[in-house]
Amino acid sequence: MIEGLGIYSGISIFNTPVFVFVDFIAFFLSIILMLRIGSGELLKPVLFFGLSFLVSGVIPLIFGMEYIWVIPLIQTFLSFVGILILMKILGVFEMISSREKPNEDQS
Repeated sequence: MIEGLGIYSGISIFNTPVFVFVDFIAFFLSIILMLRIGSGELLKPVLFFGLSFLVSGVIPLIFGMEYIWVIPLIQTFLSFVGILILMKILGVFEMISSREKPNEDQS
């Protein structure tokens, strides 16, 4: 008796999963946002977010669907780096590290 494992890969366009096209659209939108931002500080986190979309769309096209397990790892890592850079730009780390002492003169 031969048993097989059926895997449903979702909606496909030209034998490519639809998430690849959605990731490319998100990458191009982030490129447009980067061009609009210019050379400011916010360019760095948007660049990492855009790279996470690009890499997650390119991996299935280059390496095939066998390496689809790598996509969440890389996308999560690049998004995490983008969030850390955004937190640094907005000064979140400085707010956490500098605690103001309460005023003891109020009695």
